[in-house]
Amino acid sequence: MLIGCARVSTTGQKLEAQIEQLRNAGCERIYQEKRTG
Repeated sequence: MLIGCARVSTTGQKLEAQIEQLRNAGCERIYQEKRTG
């Protein structure tokens, strides 16, 4: 099983593009993190 992590560090960034790339790479489980500051 492939596991991926999508992370953004500013409010202007979006997770969607990273998540799509991880899914296309075959990731079955994707963790998401949004951090600012």
